[in-house]
Amino acid sequence: MTFVVFEAEPEATEVPRQWWAKAEPFRGLGPDRRCEVDAAAVARFEARLRDIDEHVQAVLNKRGTDPRLAELGRAYLASPEDATPQEAAVIGLILLWSVFHDFGAELADYLVSKHDSAFAAATMVAMSELSLGDPRRPGMTWSSWVGELSIWREPTSSTGYLTQAAMRRMRALLAAAPQAEYDATRARLATMRTGAWPANLASTFLLPTEQDWLASDLAMLSGSARSAPQEIAVTRLLACVRTPDQADAVIAMIRPSQISFRPELIHSLGVQLGLDSPGVLVRVYRRVAEAKPRRRVVTMLQQLDIQEALTALLDLQGGPYILPAILDVAARTPRRALWVFGVRNDSELFRDHIRRHPEVARAAAECVLPQQMGEVLNAELATLTRSNVAPEELVPELLRTPPWLRPKSKPQVVTGLEPPAELLREWYSYPSLDPGLVRLASPHMLRLAMRALERRTLRATAFEWFRIHHEFAVPLLIPTAVGKPGRDRKDAGNALRVLVEIGFRDEIVATATEYGGPALSAVRAVLDTDLSTVLPARVPSLPEWLALTTLPPIVLAESTHSLPLPAVGTVITMAMLSQPGVPYSPLAQVKSLCEPASLAAAMWEVHEQWRRAGAHTRDAWVWEALGGLGDDSTVQQLLDLIRADSADARAVSALDALVAIGSDAALLALKTVSEKVKTSRVREGARDRVTAIAEGLGLSPDQLADRLVPDLGLRPDGTTLLDFGPRQFVVALDEQLRATVRTLDGTPRATLPKPSASDDPDLAAAAATAFRKLKKNAVALGADQITRLERAMLTGRRFSLDELRTLFIDHPLRRTLTRRIVWAVYDGDALRTAFRVAEDSTFADLSDNELHLPATAAIGVAHPLELGAATPGWTSLFADYELLQPFPQLARAVYTAPELAGASTITKFLGVEVESTRILGLPRRGWDRPDAEDGGRYYYFTKPLPADNTFVLTVTPIMHAGFPTDPLVRTIESAGLQSRTSRPPTFADLGPITTSEILRDLTWLSDIR
Repeated sequence: MTFVVFEAEPEATEVPRQWWAKAEPFRGLGPDRRCEVDAAAVARFEARLRDIDEHVQAVLNKRGTDPRLAELGRAYLASPEDATPQEAAVIGLILLWSVFHDFGAELADYLVSKHDSAFAAATMVAMSELSLGDPRRPGMTWSSWVGELSIWREPTSSTGYLTQAAMRRMRALLAAAPQAEYDATRARLATMRTGAWPANLASTFLLPTEQDWLASDLAMLSGSARSAPQEIAVTRLLACVRTPDQADAVIAMIRPSQISFRPELIHSLGVQLGLDSPGVLVRVYRRVAEAKPRRRVVTMLQQLDIQEALTALLDLQGGPYILPAILDVAARTPRRALWVFGVRNDSELFRDHIRRHPEVARAAAECVLPQQMGEVLNAELATLTRSNVAPEELVPELLRTPPWLRPKSKPQVVTGLEPPAELLREWYSYPSLDPGLVRLASPHMLRLAMRALERRTLRATAFEWFRIHHEFAVPLLIPTAVGKPGRDRKDAGNALRVLVEIGFRDEIVATATEYGGPALSAVRAVLDTDLSTVLPARVPSLPEWLALTTLPPIVLAESTHSLPLPAVGTVITMAMLSQPGVPYSPLAQVKSLCEPASLAAAMWEVHEQWRRAGAHTRDAWVWEALGGLGDDSTVQQLLDLIRADSADARAVSALDALVAIGSDAALLALKTVSEKVKTSRVREGARDRVTAIAEGLGLSPDQLADRLVPDLGLRPDGTTLLDFGPRQFVVALDEQLRATVRTLDGTPRATLPKPSASDDPDLAAAAATAFRKLKKNAVALGADQITRLERAMLTGRRFSLDELRTLFIDHPLRRTLTRRIVWAVYDGDALRTAFRVAEDSTFADLSDNELHLPATAAIGVAHPLELGAATPGWTSLFADYELLQPFPQLARAVYTAPELAGASTITKFLGVEVESTRILGLPRRGWDRPDAEDGGRYYYFTKPLPADNTFVLTVTPIMHAGFPTDPLVRTIESAGLQSRTSRPPTFADLGPITTSEILRDLTWLSDIR
C-alpha cells in the first residue's frame, strides 16, 4: 500500500526584504545599506549656527544651569577643533532644543564631518546624561523660549525625545562605517560605560553588535524601578535584541505606549529575530492598544511566508485586520493553510478554505492526514457537488450571454457642436462638490457634479446641483454627450439621463433641437439608451476574496434547478457594474428569473465574505447587490448590522440598500433607524431618506410609517388562533402589545403550553414557532407604536376620521392601543370634544354616550393639559372599564410656568445635581445624545421640538462614552432653547404642552418635586 505524504508550499528562509528599509540599521545584518555624511545637511546646519549664538549664551548664563556644564559649553564655543565630546554635548543639546530639534539627524552629520565617528558617537552618549528644560515648568514644554531654559545633569524625558533623531542617524552612519572607524568608536564608547544607565543604554543602541553590552544592561535593569526618562532609553533596546527572550525582557520593562511611539522598532524586532519573530510580534500586538502598531504587526505576519506566521495570525483572531490577512495568506499558500486550519481544528476557516480551494482539498484527501482532519475534509468535499444544477439550455439567455458579451452597436456621433460662449467662463475651482457649493455654476462645477454622481456620499448633492442648474448644464452637456466615445461622453450621457429622471426631458429635447437635426437624433438615442449596454471600457473581474463555491445555490424561478457557477459569477459581475445608489439595470430581470429568497441568501453571503475580507470601499458594489437582489430577510440582517455598530461608516451605506429594497419592511426599518439609533449621522441619514420617500408619495414621514405597520397575521379582532389539534388557544395583545394566551373558553394561561402526548406534534410545533415569532415581532413593533402615539399627543398631530378608522381602529395590531387612550376632536388648536373608542368600535364621550363624528373632523390624541378639569372623570371611566393605558396620558404630570413666557432659558435647574444614570435615560424620553467627540466625550443632550427648534441641556463634568457614570453625579450647566433657522424662540412661541413636557423631563431628571 502506498502512502502519500501531504506537502505544503516551501517556506521562506529569510524575512521579507522590504522590512529592512523600515527597521533600524544593524551592522552585519541584512542587505548592505550605504550611509554617508550628507554634505547638504552639514551646510544647512552650519548656515543656521550663525543665528543662534544669542540663544546658546542665554542658556549657559541662566541661573539654573549647572556652572560646570556652562564652562564646558563655553569651551566648545571657544575652540570647537580641540573640544571634547562632553563639551560638544552641552552645545548639541541646546541646539536641538533651540532651533534644531526638528533637524536632529543633521547634528550627527555635522559632528562626524567636523570630527569623526567616534567623537560624534561619544557626543551622543554624553548628551544622554544631560537634561534641558524650564525649571518653572517641569516636563516637556516645547513652547518654552530658549532663554528660559537651563541645562543640568541627570536626564529627563525631554532628553530622550530631543536626541532621538540624532541617535538614529548616528547609528545608521556607524552601521555603514569602515571597520577601522567602527572599531575606534567601539573602543571609545567602551570607556564611557561606567555603570550609569544613560551612557550604557545609549552606547548599546549605537553599537547593537555588542551583545555582551546588551546582556549587561538587561542584568542591570532587571528588577529595578524605572523612571520615565529611563523607560524611553530602555525602549531603544528593542532595536538591539537578537533573541525572543531578550525581546520579552525589554517589552516587560516598558509601557505599551512606548512601542506605539516608535513603530520602526516593530520592524526592527522582525529583522533581528528573523524567522523566530512571530511569537514576539503576537505579544507586541497584545500589549499595544493603538491601531497603527497593531496593523503593522498584522501586515508583517501576513508577509512572513512561514507556517508559524499563519499560526500567529490565527492566535489573534477576533481583532481588526486579522481575517483579511489570514485569507490573503491562505490564497497565496493554499496547501499550507489547509494543513494549518485542519490541524488546529478551526472548523469554520477549514470548511471555508476547502470550498475556496477544492482542487487542493481533493489532492490532500489522497494523502495521509490526521483522522479528524480527514473526516471533516471528506465530508465537506462531499457537499461541494452541487445537485440539480441547471443544464446550459435552462440557463436564461441573459446569464449565458450577458450584455458585455454581445456585439456593440456604434453610437451616433455628432462633432463640431459649440455651446454658448457665455457658459464657458470659469468662475469657481474646488476639489469636490461639497453640499455648500450647490448654488455655484461653472463648467468646473459641472464636471464635479458629473463625477459626484458616481460617489455614494455625494450623489444626492449632485442631484440637487443638476436640479438647480439644469438650464446651465443642458447646453454644455449635449455637445459632449453626442461627441467622440470615451469617458467624457459616458459621463455627460449619464448626467442627461439624471436630468430626465429629475423631470427635464422636454427641456433637453428643446435645447437639442437648437443644435440641429443630427444632434437631436443623437440626443434622443442617448436618452433612450438601454442602460444594460452602458459599460466601462473593461468589465471588472470577480474579486479575489469571493468564493463562488461557498455561496448558497441560486435557484431558478418556478424550478428546482440551481444556476451553474459561471452563471452565478455573471450575476455577481452585474452587481459589480452598478453605480452607487443605482443597481445595474439587468439585476431587476435577474430577480424575476430566479427565486428571490435564494438570491437574497447568496447576496448576503457575498456581503459576509466582503466583510470578513475587510470590507474595502473599492468593492462597495456589494450594497447595490443587497439593494437590488435582497428581500425582507435582508432587511432584518441590515437592521441588525446597523444596530450592532451604528458608528461604523458602512451603516450609512446600509441605509441606501434598504431604500433600494423598497419593501414595506425596508421602509419600516428605515423609520426605526431614524428614531432609535444612537449615532446621529446614521439617524439623521435615515430621517432624510424617509422624508424623501414620504414626499415622493405625498405623505409626511409619520403618515408613511402609519401605512407600513404590519398586521403580524392577526385576525381583524386582533387575535390569532393557535392549533394543537385536539386543543386550540387564542392569542391576543395587551396594552403594551405583549402576547397573552387564553383557552377557547376564555381561561387565561401564563404562556402557550408545551405539547402533550395527545396533541398533533406537527401542528403543535408550527403553533409554537408562530407564537415565538408573534411575541418577538409584537415586542419590537409595540414599543415603536406606543412611542409614536405618545409623540402624536405631544406634537399635536391630527388625523382624519378615515385615517383613524383604517390605520388604527381596523388595524389588528393597533386596535388594542386605540381603545386605551383618550382621543379628541379639534378646531385648530382648541379641543372641542374628547372621546374614546369603545369595544364595538363606536365612539363614546365622557358620559359614555355614543358620539357621531363628522367626516371632516380633525382628530388627535388628547393631552391632559387640554382635558383640564375633565381629566379625573376620564381617569375614573377608564378604571371602571379596567383599561390600562399604553403610556402615561391621564396620569401624566403637567406643569405651567407663566414666568417663562418671554424667556429662552430655564434658570431654575442651573447648578442642580443630577444622577448620571438618569442623564443616560434621556434618550428614552425623546432626547438625542450627540455623537461622542474626540476621546469619546460628550456633554450635551438635545430634545427636538416643533418648527425646527431644539431644547439643549449641558452638564458638567463632561461625560465619557467608556465610563459615562463616573462620576455618579453631575451638574446641570445650561438649559435653553435653540433654533437652527432664526433667533432662539421663547417658551411663549412653543405653547403650553411643549413647555410642560420640557419641565416634566427636567423635573424627572433632577428629581425636584
